[in-house]
Amino acid sequence: RELCRSGGRLYLSCSGVSSDINEKYAKLYEQDKLQTGEEYTYLSRDSETGNILYSTHHFREDELTELLTTAGFEDITIEKVREHSSRRKGEAAYFFYVAAMRS
Repeated sequence: RELCRSGGRLYLSCSGVSSDINEKYAKLYEQDKLQTGEEYTYLSRDSETGNILYSTHHFREDELTELLTTAGFEDITIEKVREHSSRRKGEAAYFFYVAAMRS
């Protein structure tokens, strides 16, 4: 918050909830929900060993707006784009591209 002064701009890209366009994400969200304790958060695993690498959260648009507003941003613009997953080649996923100004 303190790194962006009043009037400063924030540009952000992040993953969006994609369960409605990719059944594999729906299964991941459900499979890991007990372990992560969060909706739309799953554990990214090594494709060869299955070892957990890190947790991944996919945002809802209203969640992003609330987080940014709470952090003191306004003039929030969010563009939702259907693309392909960066780690799951050829699989559909939503990404958000965000611009906001610090109040």
